Amino acid sequence: MRAQKADVFVLLDGQVHLRFPGGNGEEGPLVSRIGRGELFGIAPLLGSDRYTTRAQCATTAKVLFVEARALLDLLKANPVIGHHVMTAVARAYFDRYELLMQRVQKVLADLA
Repeated sequence: MRAQKADVFVLLDGQVHLRFPGGNGEEGPLVSRIGRGELFGIAPLLGSDRYTTRAQCATTAKVLFVEARALLDLLKANPVIGHHVMTAVARAYFDRYELLMQRVQKVLADLA
């Protein structure tokens, strides 16, 4: 089953890898490993109409697909819950960014 661009995902079981797009059909660099209970594909919650990474199941996985527009409507109708969910979304983005920057810094240090 292929996801629609307006989907957000929750990993219920297994592991998913987020990768940058690769060239010529090859896998791109690993950005993050998603574990049970984590959100991914969260760009639509932040107003983006495209994903920046590609999700790939690393093991057999169970994934919950959530239509982003419907979720955003629920979050707006319930601001306390919406705040908690959007804080989790921001935290996921920040954590992934921070890990990626650490990897980039390590590569650059190894090249020096």
